[in-house]
Amino acid sequence: MRFILALCFLAIVFCFHDAEAATYRKPPFNGSIFGKRGVVEYDSTGRALSALCEIAAETCQAWYLTLDN
Repeated sequence: MRFILALCFLAIVFCFHDAEAATYRKPPFNGSIFGKRGVVEYDSTGRALSALCEIAAETCQAWYLTLDN
């Protein structure tokens, strides 16, 4: 009985191992040897916050102008 349980346990472990290996992907080559690297944008958070602040400032300014009238 123990042998059968151990065999079932090993079969389950091997199934999970194969499923994990099937989802592994290599990173893209991207031509790095020839200097064709993609452009990396490091300041996307600052640019997004700046755009949000600008939109909020314009909206508030328009809202305050309508309250004054």
